[in-house]
Amino acid sequence: MAARLIPLHQWAKITYGDSAPCMTTLRKWARGDKLDPPAEKHGREYFVTPDTRYAVEDKSAAAPEKVRRQHSNAVHESATQLISRIINSGSKTQTA
Repeated sequence: MAARLIPLHQWAKITYGDSAPCMTTLRKWARGDKLDPPAEKHGREYFVTPDTRYAVEDKSAAAPEKVRRQHSNAVHESATQLISRIINSGSKTQTA
């Protein structure tokens, strides 16, 4: 049986009491995938399960490494293409 969904503002009131973040912040959390399990948007409102938690750790913590790896791969590919062009252009000028 699936857990019952409650509106985001109600979850915040239950979880944080009088110190609940404003709706703007709650919506940013929902859109930014900062809630675990993620919020569901039904119409204009976000809904969460009562046991939803704010994800203090960034789910994209591995992102800097991933970006670094992608950049490294792109640099390697560019360098390989450049070397290939230099080698090929040198062979063309010698044969011409």
